[in-house]
Amino acid sequence: MAKKTQEEEELYRQYKKYIRSKEWKQIAQRVMERDGWRCRCCGRTKDEAKLSVHHSTYEHLFDEQDNLGDLITVCTTCHLCIHRNRNNWQRFRISAKN
Repeated sequence: MAKKTQEEEELYRQYKKYIRSKEWKQIAQRVMERDGWRCRCCGRTKDEAKLSVHHSTYEHLFDEQDNLGDLITVCTTCHLCIHRNRNNWQRFRISAKN
């Protein structure tokens, strides 16, 4: 994979800070509630696995409040599998710049 530029590194730092924010935690809570506290990939529940929220697209990055359709609940295992795809960083980088 190509090395990230300084601009990409800064964007990624902003993203990581955002994912730890109170605003993101509230958004994630709404998404998990909408999805019935179940992984949309494998179906495991919050009692069976640790759940998180995945961006299906990054079109509304930092502005998901009214765009929950871009987000899905996934378990940690499925989330790791999704992000093993090398194209995901490319999608993030392109969409986040728009």
